[in-house]
Order: sequence, then structure tokens, then C-alpha cells
Amino acid sequence: MHKGIIIRKAMSAEDWNKQAAQLKPEKQNIIIEKVIELTENKFDNLNKNFITDNNYVKENTELMYLEYGVWHMVAFNCKNRDSIICAECEGFGYLRYTSILTTEEYEKPYLNSCFCPKCDLKESCIHNEAYRRMPKEIGGLALCPKLNNHTDPKREV
Repeated sequence: MHKGIIIRKAMSAEDWNKQAAQLKPEKQNIIIEKVIELTENKFDNLNKNFITDNNYVKENTELMYLEYGVWHMVAFNCKNRDSIICAECEGFGYLRYTSILTTEEYEKPYLNSCFCPKCDLKESCIHNEAYRRMPKEIGGLALCPKLNNHTDPKREV
């Protein structure tokens, strides 16, 4: 589970950062249900305008909801960018509620389960210290024997 600041109806990443700095809301629990990897152009356009309807948002509305105080979101990332945009659209085709995570914040929940130096299986594991052990959603191949399938949401490119 991730932790992030949720902002309602931010216009862009720049607006999100301003609101987060002004309001200083508490971080909330986020479960990333799916990761959609965007091209640099699409990611940059999304970053500049959260309130434009997008097909890749509309097609995934059923995965985005708030339940028992936990946000179920879809994450949008790009290999050459340092941030991940998490969104809940409340049935709309735009990013109604957003959280922006750094790559480090995004990867952190998985590092503990895939942390080789403290693993009791490291001597016999062929994936020891290899990035391929990490979940697919952060670029690995999810080959760590300690990874649980529930921590690796669907990935779409």
C-alpha cells in the first residue's frame, strides 16, 4: 500500500504542488490497481492538464474508487520521468482526485519484500540483487519468490 497526498480537482501537476504546499493535507492510503505506461508526450500533456477527458482514464473507471478510507487508483507513469500520477476519476474521464508520487515513494512498498540483504533465501535465489526481482509495475519482472501476486497490479503499455 502506498501513502500519498490526495488533491481534488487540481488543474495540473504544478497546481497540485501548489495546493499540496498550501493545504499540507495528511497522506492517505492508496492501492494502485493498475499502472498505465504513457509515452513521454502523453505523460507530459497529462502532467500539464489533469482536467481533460482521456480514453485511458475512461477505460479504467471501474478500477478507481474510495472504499473504507483507502483510495483505489490507477497510476500513470513514463520511463523517462521522475514522478508517477495516481488518479481516481469518480466515474468521469479526467483526473478528479490525484496524488503525485516520486519514483522512490512509488517503489518503497516493494523494497521491503524484495530486499535481498535481509532475505533468508538470498543464498539460494538466482534473482538475488537483480532488478528483475522487483514487481512489473516498477519495471522488474516480479521474479522475487517473496513477492505476493496481490502487490503487482495489472500493467498496460
